[in-house]
Amino acid sequence: MTVYTLTGEKIKELRDESLSAGYYESYFTGEGLSSGIYLYKLNVISPSGIPVYTDIKKMIFLK
Repeated sequence: MTVYTLTGEKIKELRDESLSAGYYESYFTGEGLSSGIYLYKLNVISPSGIPVYTDIKKMIFLK
């Protein structure tokens, strides 16, 4: 999962590793960021390297 500004600048990569099936949580503190709207992108890739799912959502960050 990766966090971006609205202009597409990469802010933070929360997780970039292979995980087995299951439930996982990632925490984003937004340390050093201003309040505003950001985007987060989730990529799911199969063990064979084929993209299975990609989604981008907006997030409102308030301090």
